[in-house]
Amino acid sequence: MRKSSTGGSDFVIMAIKAVKPHMKLGTITFFADAATILVGGAMLRSVDGIIYGLLINFLIATAVDKVMGGLNSGKVGLVVTEQGEEVCDLIDQCTGRGSTILEGRGGYRRGKKQVVMVACNSKEMYQIQQEVKHLDEDAFMIVMNSTEVHGEGFRVI
Repeated sequence: MRKSSTGGSDFVIMAIKAVKPHMKLGTITFFADAATILVGGAMLRSVDGIIYGLLINFLIATAVDKVMGGLNSGKVGLVVTEQGEEVCDLIDQCTGRGSTILEGRGGYRRGKKQVVMVACNSKEMYQIQQEVKHLDEDAFMIVMNSTEVHGEGFRVI
């Protein structure tokens, strides 16, 4: 969370997170540690060790994701643009998510703006960010973590 490390595989994990910001930290941790478990298990010729190691690693990675993000966590994006309907269509095309257009007014020039609000998971938000940049270079986008998202398209826990 603070872009620091305790040593070990943390440096590899944080490097991967920098390249793939949409991936969850627990998922990256799982794959990095799984590689170590597989290599160690192969060297020691221990199938039981590999199975137990991967199982415990999976449980820890899942717990890390749930503790850091929340059980019903997601992302909320606000896109301030003059092309609100086009942004909504783009979000629907690339992720299948619905969005809401809010009317806004610029604080500096006092011009009319549209604010498109969308809730989704991290991977979908990364796709939305990339596509919005291509559609409207002047768009202003805010991405926030959401600890709980409820409603259609989100699972209930």
